[in-house]
Amino acid sequence: MTIPTLISNYTKKETVSKLKQSYSILAQAITRAQVDNGDISNWGLAYIYESSVGSLDPKEILTNFFNTYLKPYVKVSEVYGYKNPILLPRPYSHSIPNDTVVRQSALYWFTLSNNVLVGIGLGTGCFERDNDGNCLKHGYTNIMFKTDVNGFNSPNIIGKDVFLMTLDVRANKFGFYQYSSYTSRNQYLRACRGEVGDDDVYNLCGQLIFLDGWEIKDDYPWL
Repeated sequence: MTIPTLISNYTKKETVSKLKQSYSILAQAITRAQVDNGDISNWGLAYIYESSVGSLDPKEILTNFFNTYLKPYVKVSEVYGYKNPILLPRPYSHSIPNDTVVRQSALYWFTLSNNVLVGIGLGTGCFERDNDGNCLKHGYTNIMFKTDVNGFNSPNIIGKDVFLMTLDVRANKFGFYQYSSYTSRNQYLRACRGEVGDDDVYNLCGQLIFLDGWEIKDDYPWL
């Protein structure tokens, strides 16, 4: 094997190792938080966009989530807090390494004890639909975990060192970002390759690695 191939293989294994470790750390923390605080649906995370409810600052939601349901159950080496724009490398581009353009709303940032950088944010969705499928109640349905397995180091590319995990408030479920309509590995592979549409599909690469038994296989689009 050539030196570049050896380096690539080592990097893949290191990426999967850090990703699996971080997934386990976060999943266990959420499980322990449920033991102490009850069902996730009672944590006050779901916020419905209704004028009668009034406004609730995303910063308040994320800060409370971190301090109440995460920090007590996970070892954190550094807390950066809620920032926009964040004064850290921007790990949110698939096509442009080290992109410094603000590409999303603020996240609440911290590093785990294994030096993996995590930013938590709010994902939106529909809580209730009418018979025609129109959304009646739209709000925050997920806590998103943007996870950079090599911290502040490059390449800062989704699907290579940056992966997305979610905590689904409605389903009380933690896991990698998924599409509910996807039922096969091939769908996730095509998405991770960018063959099926918008930039968001690259966030499905973590689920592909999970489906492959925590392995970056030869047909994975390793850049």
